[in-house]
Amino acid sequence: MTNEEFQKLMLEQLQGINTRLNGLDNRLENVEGQLGETNGIVKALMHRTEELDAKFDGLLHTTATKDAVERVETKIDILTHRVIAQDGEIQLLKKAK
Repeated sequence: MTNEEFQKLMLEQLQGINTRLNGLDNRLENVEGQLGETNGIVKALMHRTEELDAKFDGLLHTTATKDAVERVETKIDILTHRVIAQDGEIQLLKKAK
């Protein structure tokens, strides 16, 4: 193989490598674009999840629990008994006049 033939062979191989590298560059640009879109979607989902978590926490603080309702019902019962007892006493006082 002559020096000229060797140089020609090397040039062809370098051109082939260069062509493949250009193809890889294009594919990398496509992957980067898709990765950017995916990251944007993930960030939006994370933000929405945080919003929903905050709303859920708010509901936990504003929603009446079964225990709280039972305590209120007990207090209402006590107050109802007091009102009935006071009404009875008022009726007795009116009769005493």
